[in-house]
Amino acid sequence: MNIKSIIKETIRQWKISPSKINNGRCEDFAMEIIDKMGGYSNILYEVCTENFVEFGELVSHVWIYYKGRYYDAECLQGVRNWKELPIFKNIIARP
Repeated sequence: MNIKSIIKETIRQWKISPSKINNGRCEDFAMEIIDKMGGYSNILYEVCTENFVEFGELVSHVWIYYKGRYYDAECLQGVRNWKELPIFKNIIARP
């Protein structure tokens, strides 16, 4: 199974929306995905903001790094730059 399939299946099992996962359950979600993929390695690990100010707002989020791309519950396809994750793009788009 690939990371996209594992993320999709985990979201289905959790029975809550990806945006709700990303707003309060992101650390648990990232840890579960990493566990399902065989555990931490130099190509698979979690990344977190640890409450830093980005885009003019206080941001706290945990996401997954895997083979040069970043993933979370709202980004199954992964992005090359973590600032392109939907949670951060939504912050940028706010008026």
